[in-house]
This record gives sequence, structure tokens and C-alpha cells, in this order.
Amino acid sequence: MQQIELLINTAKNLRDKIIIESAYYPALRRFEIAKMRVEDINLTTGRLTVTGKFNKIAPIPVGTVYPQYINDLKYYMQYIKKKEGYLFGNNAPLEVSRINQIFTATAKLCRLKHPNPKPKKNYKGEMVARNVNPHLLRHSQARHLKDLGFSIEFVKNYMRHDSIKTTMDEYGTLSIDDMERKALEKKGMIPDRTSISPL
Repeated sequence: MQQIELLINTAKNLRDKIIIESAYYPALRRFEIAKMRVEDINLTTGRLTVTGKFNKIAPIPVGTVYPQYINDLKYYMQYIKKKEGYLFGNNAPLEVSRINQIFTATAKLCRLKHPNPKPKKNYKGEMVARNVNPHLLRHSQARHLKDLGFSIEFVKNYMRHDSIKTTMDEYGTLSIDDMERKALEKKGMIPDRTSISPL
């Protein structure tokens, strides 16, 4: 969570901050962030209506879990002075590639690296370093909800998964902090807590 807060607080402007927050607090996918509309946000109830995969519409009670996110949205909406339309674009949704760029640039500013050091192939077949991306925050949210004590059914609905299996897969995915810690343990830089004997 500390690294996620660092990423959010390093955003160069209010718009970028809300975009990064939207990947974490309501656990939105990239295209869902891009298509966010002013009329999808109910500041009174704290609910966010998301149009997800296959145009499935789902309400998220994000304000109940994270009221600060709704407060930040309210401040941003007052700033942009829009009553309808795309939250981050003018007459069209923000490009998904632009969202990726925002994450990459912000992570670079705060020197935050992808916790998996293994390179991956890009669309040209070249091996490149992994960038910090919105999906890392989405995975972290699934685990953090579990750590807060929410049921798997709640997490499934919050994440808008089609099946419990998908939710269980994300439960099994380490958060950014956990992944970095595991990597440091492998290098012998910090002790493995599980190996420390009680006093």
C-alpha cells in the first residue's frame, strides 16, 4: 500500500492522480478508466457505475469502502466543471495508451519499478523491461479487500469477475509490496519473517 500511495502522490497533476486512484480504489481496468463518464458517478451514494467487459454494467460501492476517493472525484469534477461526458476526455474517451504512459511516467518520477524483474516480449517480439501498469493496482486491490476481511463473494462482485475462480486467482497474486519483499528475500537483503523464531 505504501508504494501505491507513493505512486498516487507523485502524479504531476490532479487528472493523473484521479486516473491512478481509479485503477486502485474501484479497481478499474484501463478501458474502464478511459470510458469513465461524469454521469456514472453518484457523489451522494458514493457509487460508481462501470461499463465493463461485454458492455456489462455494474455498480461499485467504492464510497463505502474508500470515501476519500469519492471526495477526490468530487474535487476533480468541480475543477473540470463538467455535468456530463467523459471524465478524462473531451468528445472521446482518453486513449488507453495514454493511461499506460501516465503510469510509466509517474512510476519513473518516484523511481518505482515493476516488482517482476523478468523482461517480457513486446508486440515486435523484442525483450523489454516491464512497466508499472494499472493492472498491478487492480490485483493489489483484490488482495487488500481480502486482507480487510471482505468475503470472496464481495470481492468477486467488487472486481466484477465472471467467476469465483478468477477471484481466487487474484487472491493468489501477490501485491506490489509482497512481490518486492519476496524478491528482496530471494536476494538475502531482508530476513524471511516466517523463518524468525519467536522470542
